[in-house]
Amino acid sequence: MLFRSVVQIRTATPRDYASVLELGHQTFTQSRFHKDSRIGNKVGEEIKFNWLRNNLTQRSNCINLVYECDQSSEIIGFVSLLSLDDCLVIDLIAVASKFRGLGIGNKLVAKCQSIAKSSDLVLRVGTQSENTANFLYLKSGFNLDKQLFILHDLRW
Repeated sequence: MLFRSVVQIRTATPRDYASVLELGHQTFTQSRFHKDSRIGNKVGEEIKFNWLRNNLTQRSNCINLVYECDQSSEIIGFVSLLSLDDCLVIDLIAVASKFRGLGIGNKLVAKCQSIAKSSDLVLRVGTQSENTANFLYLKSGFNLDKQLFILHDLRW
């Protein structure tokens, strides 16, 4: 049914924020914060929730796009794209688990590539080495530029 439905990638509006935050909560379960035993899942979830909420509501340099099924108005994917001085960065991307493998991530990345090209900017991705989206990025033409090991230092 999804293939026969009309879908669109559009700029997120405040009406979308609750759906995007819920999608983020459902999909961001294996981040570097979740995998750090010193942080734990609860704090990891809180960090990712706040990160996404800030991208949606507070960062003026963030372009948030949603992938919406017109027939049901369901948001089944999103991407947060940071606009920096010399490049655009795919900061967060997610597709609802029941819709993975259908090319939605490819379309979101292609939209980011189109925006970067029309702005004459380089498109970058910051991700972790175990991220399942790495296959998507490689398939979309990205190359590994550098690899960093990040330690989380928590102070209470």
